Amino acid sequence: MVKGESWWNNVTDGPLLYPFYHLWQQFMNIERGSKFPFYIYPGVKVVGKKEDTVISFIDNLVDIHEVERNKHDIGKDKLERLLYVLSNIHRHQNDTVVNLMFDTKLSKPQYDKLNSAIAVRFATYMATMTAVHTLGFTYLCYFFRYRRLSVLPC
Repeated sequence: MVKGESWWNNVTDGPLLYPFYHLWQQFMNIERGSKFPFYIYPGVKVVGKKEDTVISFIDNLVDIHEVERNKHDIGKDKLERLLYVLSNIHRHQNDTVVNLMFDTKLSKPQYDKLNSAIAVRFATYMATMTAVHTLGFTYLCYFFRYRRLSVLPC
């Protein structure tokens, strides 16, 4: 395979922001303190500690139960694993569903039925919560904007 061909496949088949992620990964692989001038080194150490905190948080977010839950991501990098977690967060946030999907090993028809129910219920939940919070916010804005100052606000 030609070196440029693999790069082109990564650009066309990867996410829309793949060039940004690729540059970010190259930047993150620089050894800390080796590419910066000496006069900003103390600041780099502080930023490096905060960066380590963020990276370890994301890594722990992605790695929780990863070996037990998703055995197909052995060769994947952090971006691919994070995208997997983000696309399946509505399944992984419920322990009962996770146990049914991964530990109990449901049959294909039961798995499809559970997956369909989760997808529909999650979309319904998100739409309902969006409507409730939007209407609640508009009502409270109206209530607090046009109320009279008295003991009873009616």
